[in-house]
Amino acid sequence: MKKIIPLCLFSIFLLNNAFAEESLEKGKRIAESQCVVCHDLTPAKKNKVGPYLFGVVGRVAGTAEEYIYSNEFHKKTHHAVWDKEQLGIYLKNPKDFIPGTKMAFIGVKNDQDRADIISYLSTLK
Repeated sequence: MKKIIPLCLFSIFLLNNAFAEESLEKGKRIAESQCVVCHDLTPAKKNKVGPYLFGVVGRVAGTAEEYIYSNEFHKKTHHAVWDKEQLGIYLKNPKDFIPGTKMAFIGVKNDQDRADIISYLSTLK
């Protein structure tokens, strides 16, 4: 019995790790199919129609170098830090979060997809 408990705990650890990797891969697939249309995800940090997203998690909102944000964006974010919670709210429906935003994307309605994208974005450092 003493050997079974550690084995079960180790199995749970492996399963959680596998799900986390799957979630990151799914987030990467979604980001690379949807976000890259307007945003750069690479260390090159090139702005496109939207600001680059490399390093966005933990960055002060509205501070991507050389990107011109809308006045509405600055009013709403007031230089808050993009954490997972704020990104989740924003990505659910950008136009609800920031009326007048330049972001044309309608949002990611699926909670798990949004969480997967944010998990992936948080690895871009």
